[in-house]
Amino acid sequence: MNIKTTLMSSVAAAALFAVAAPAQAGSVSNGNDAMSVTLSGQFNKGMWYYNNGEDAGVYQGDNGGASSRARIVAKGKVNEAVSVGGVYEWSMQSSDAGTLDPADGVGATGLNGTEGGTDAWFTVRHGYVSFDHKQMGTLKLGHTSPAGDGASENGGSGNLQYGTSNLFAGSVSLNNSVTNATVTGSSSSNVTGSDVGAYRVSVDGSRSSLIRYDTPSIAGFKVGVSHTNEQETGVEGSFSGKMAGFTLGAKLAYRNLAASSTTIDDIVLGGVSVGHDSGISADFNMGKQDLKAAAGRDPIAWGAGINFATGLTSMGTTTFRAAYSMSEDNILVGDELTGMFIGVDQGVADGVSVYLGAQLDDVDTKASTTYDNVTTVFAGTKIVF
Repeated sequence: MNIKTTLMSSVAAAALFAVAAPAQAGSVSNGNDAMSVTLSGQFNKGMWYYNNGEDAGVYQGDNGGASSRARIVAKGKVNEAVSVGGVYEWSMQSSDAGTLDPADGVGATGLNGTEGGTDAWFTVRHGYVSFDHKQMGTLKLGHTSPAGDGASENGGSGNLQYGTSNLFAGSVSLNNSVTNATVTGSSSSNVTGSDVGAYRVSVDGSRSSLIRYDTPSIAGFKVGVSHTNEQETGVEGSFSGKMAGFTLGAKLAYRNLAASSTTIDDIVLGGVSVGHDSGISADFNMGKQDLKAAAGRDPIAWGAGINFATGLTSMGTTTFRAAYSMSEDNILVGDELTGMFIGVDQGVADGVSVYLGAQLDDVDTKASTTYDNVTTVFAGTKIVF
């Protein structure tokens, strides 16, 4: 057995045997009996094997696609029509799998492995108050998702893959397949196009301090609008419904970034997911950037996937996923990043799941530089409380 096969097998075996039993549920007391308070969250830890064609390594980390987190949610009523709430949620990652890099050349931090977020990854995800009216909709004030955030993340699987690209290996340095030289410097972001993430077109939103309003659902349709402290505006429309054994979810959004970005005017994004009671579902997501100085460049990203959820064991649902994605023109016109993915997520107890998968990232540049494919194999455990 060669070293590559041994490493890949070790990743899967170690994570699958790391499943822990969930803790018993507890209660949260508070000083206001009129407000209900709940504490919830998740731990999501795994092991990742990265190989860029020259360097390889096995690492422990947090699943950045569904990060370890905790939240406090308070709910109460103003009257029969209006309710009030507050959410505070924070990320608790000790090492994001998307920041790891096996490159050991000049410019990388340390030998065989750049690690990001260790002992310092404690960030706010949400922190807002909300007012919900039964007929008028919901108003949010604080730090949370603007309209458009998640509009290109329909369907998929949070532990495995969703949206317009693969979730992991963003910081893995690329290796020139002709000269066999690793493009160094990705750990400090001082070399353009030095890692996989440099070729991924970012179209989805991110959380910010804002004011947001969402209409109530009318026949499955909703509209949301937001304005952030960075002077970004966004609007999204969504639909969800079920008929004759089929479920449909869709979103379409527009984000205006002209006031907050030096390079992007706006982004149009959206997607759709369709599922059937048989357990089969499919999804397609897409987004396009409108640049301020395009020079013929139109960065675009899209991804398509299929899931099959079934009950193979008495432990819980087994979900298989396969996906394909493409990012184009993120650095130069003609640059392409192709992503391929396959994986499985297995429920093993109430609130506990284990998962494993493999992904391949293939960069094809306009400059005709040929890079080795980046291979990722991973396995992990998520405990939801």
